[in-house]
Amino acid sequence: MTLTDNFQALRELIDIILDDEASEADIEQLNLKLKDNPEAQQFYYEYISMHMHLKSAAKHNVEFVYRRMSEEFIVRPAEQSEKIKNVIESDSTESKPALGNTLTNTPADPTTEANKDDTRKPIKPIFYLLFAFVGLLLLAIAWYSLERSSSSFTAKILQGQLSILELGKIDADLLSPGEYKIEQASRLELKDGDILDLVPNSVIKIFNNNEVELITGKLEIEPTSGHNILVHGPNFQLFSNGDGLVVDLTSNQPLVKTGGNTLLVPTTWRPRHYWSFNEMGESVIDSAGRADGTISPDTSRVDGLLGTGAFYFNNTASAKINVGNGGGIAPASGSFSVRDGITIEALIRPNYSGLEGDDDHIFRKDQSDGNLRILLSFQNDSGKDYLRPRGEYNESISFGLFLLGQGYQELKLPLDGLNGRPTLAQLKDGKPHHIVATYDAASGYKMIYIDGKKHASFRYLIGSKILSGGRGMAHIGNNPNAPATESEAFDGVIDEVAFYDFALPPYMVNDHYQQVKTKLNYFGLFPSTEQLPQSIKMPLPAETWIAIDVSTGLPHHRVIP
Repeated sequence: MTLTDNFQALRELIDIILDDEASEADIEQLNLKLKDNPEAQQFYYEYISMHMHLKSAAKHNVEFVYRRMSEEFIVRPAEQSEKIKNVIESDSTESKPALGNTLTNTPADPTTEANKDDTRKPIKPIFYLLFAFVGLLLLAIAWYSLERSSSSFTAKILQGQLSILELGKIDADLLSPGEYKIEQASRLELKDGDILDLVPNSVIKIFNNNEVELITGKLEIEPTSGHNILVHGPNFQLFSNGDGLVVDLTSNQPLVKTGGNTLLVPTTWRPRHYWSFNEMGESVIDSAGRADGTISPDTSRVDGLLGTGAFYFNNTASAKINVGNGGGIAPASGSFSVRDGITIEALIRPNYSGLEGDDDHIFRKDQSDGNLRILLSFQNDSGKDYLRPRGEYNESISFGLFLLGQGYQELKLPLDGLNGRPTLAQLKDGKPHHIVATYDAASGYKMIYIDGKKHASFRYLIGSKILSGGRGMAHIGNNPNAPATESEAFDGVIDEVAFYDFALPPYMVNDHYQQVKTKLNYFGLFPSTEQLPQSIKMPLPAETWIAIDVSTGLPHHRVIP
């Protein structure tokens, strides 16, 4: 019996939900089936992931074939004839591969497909000529570009030996644009005189006189021209800005030795949601996503802890900001659904009482999602078996997540002043404090930082995924569950709330804190109400070895040689 057969009823229920035909009773039934059942949770996670890949594939004209007998998936491009049909049919508005009813594993009706074939409009010969002409034109352009690039060299071999991997040309000691493997330690001179030193077995792609990609190995730039050289890495880009630079990909984590003015462009840095609270009006604007917020009556605008605005929460049941559910319809759906990592970040000026039974929520997402909640909160509680590390806690900060195979657990940061940890009184000194909670599935680490320093951590099994999202609301400053109570409302000021679908590396947590100290936002930008840019150039400290995060391309930590 296959895994799918074991969870046939669960799968059918998921299909109903994914088809957006689920009732409240269906959602409740799903939650009951998932509760306290790790195998069902794992199946649900994998089945939802499959659905997301299918949805993405349809947008890119990719066809999935599912063989029910073996539960085997085959991924292949949609048939070329289908592409042509979609281009020329006047009543076609979108290219859609013939998936049948993919989510329920039901093949398309052959009778229906035959009828579709009968109604297709014939392809006129002129279209064949048109496609042939366009194809020849593209081939001519590609040939011309290749010949032009190969006829001019971009680098000279001063020392060593290289072999061609793709395109490229070696004419005596001159290199044309292309991809090369370094057979022996090599020293190359670019046209403007800058030197590239490469270790054996490195693979480098040379685009032009000032742009290269290091695929494997180690590269050192010795500058002479003062011109910028752009270096592409596996998940980042570096701008030398006329200075020296070392990029080392020989270990599990990329290493960079910066020059005097090195800039980094990571592939992943942007939060999924970001509320700066600098806008005016009756709503809160999400500057990174689409989760604008609704302000409740007992939440009032005040001067910003950073920028022009923040919110004061007066510790009552109606003091909260509702930022919605991110479009979630079931667990693992919506923009508040995260899997491989999470970061919750905020500036706060708390007035938390510290009394037993009093919770002050900074951020919480759940409601109908039950145990799949996401929580960052001041708490004073004891006797709970899901606290990590296990123990009895008084005044503390809790960071709660639901992990597959672990269930819902909260990381605890005691506010006791021991081992460098702050006390509650120190956090209530009237100054803004930067709080960050992260979890990274790749390492298994869950962490809480205050003012750029890590003060609590707990490690789970490497690869433990998060299960979150769904229909439940997310609130800033209170519990989204009904009926609302004063016992979980925040007392104090909250500003600059950010929600990420990855774990901010330690270097970046401290960097965000340092940016705030200079009156810039977390990303080194002047506080505003504008949308965050899609890419960003980050200055790195001069003449420093830095390890780069393998999943995001962000700086992870400084390295002492």
